[in-house]
Amino acid sequence: MNSTHFKKTIACTATFCALALMAGNAPAADEPAPAQEKSVTAIVPGALAQYGNTAIDATEIRTALTMLEPRFADAVKRSTFSASNLITDLLLRKSGAAQARAAGLDKDPEIAARLAQIIDAELFNAYVEREARAASDPELAEKLAREEYRAFPERFRQGEQAHVRHILVKTCECAGEQAKEQARAKAEAILARLEKGESFAELATAESDDPGSASRGGDLGFFGRGKTVKPFEDAAFALKKPGQLSGIVETQFGFHILRLEEPIKTGRQQSFDEVRDSLVASARVRLDAETRRKIGAPVREPGAIAVDAAALREALDASWDADTLLQPAPPQPGAPARD
Repeated sequence: MNSTHFKKTIACTATFCALALMAGNAPAADEPAPAQEKSVTAIVPGALAQYGNTAIDATEIRTALTMLEPRFADAVKRSTFSASNLITDLLLRKSGAAQARAAGLDKDPEIAARLAQIIDAELFNAYVEREARAASDPELAEKLAREEYRAFPERFRQGEQAHVRHILVKTCECAGEQAKEQARAKAEAILARLEKGESFAELATAESDDPGSASRGGDLGFFGRGKTVKPFEDAAFALKKPGQLSGIVETQFGFHILRLEEPIKTGRQQSFDEVRDSLVASARVRLDAETRRKIGAPVREPGAIAVDAAALREALDASWDADTLLQPAPPQPGAPARD
């Protein structure tokens, strides 16, 4: 078992909890627990849960939560059913591990080697994270963010944006002419109702075949050019005044009716303050990657690792050419030289 497998094992418990919750199998948090037929073992001081002589404490529970996906960790916090499953799984694994040690399995060379690799991986990750935090320089991240903003101003130019609602009467390219004419007739009937003053939002909710926007009264929010199919884009940006209807617009998805909600936003250059947070975050990622590169660089230097190629090939039962083992890869065209 490796550390990835270990993390997946914990995640599987929470996945089961979440699925059970969605299926309606979990009791509500405020429902009384069913009566226990067996007496519960008294919990030792400092423990949060215990099975026999096996106990788990607050640190173990918190550690388990950090290894779960956020949605699964949230399920454990919201549901006593999910929390019970996580506790049961941790105690089962811990008590089983104690039985494995008692049986001497931890002394088995293969299992001991696997455990050592898991420990090495976790310690290495912890070391890299610590070094990355130590090397973190808020002023340098800010400086790099400003340099990027000045060097690539075109990245931060915001084009025109339109805010429309739409109603879709769906067809497909495979539909026959009769089906398309029926869809167009329906769209024209909806347009006539809109022109008489009926609520666009209410008609979109009731009649639109676009489920994503229909639930919002057809509202698509603001979007820029290049974000929709061309006929739809052209129709949206051709509208001039809020409340103006587009008429029938045909795309490969069917027939649309658009209404402009707000004046078209003209293109403009975003200020540094508007994009600062994302640029600083990006700079921190690059600085973190550089720290990781520096940690690994000595081991990756050509000739740094001594290998008994023949013995390694025999151990792996490999078929590769030993002459190419751990040789530096040829530089890619345009790649910077090693520093």
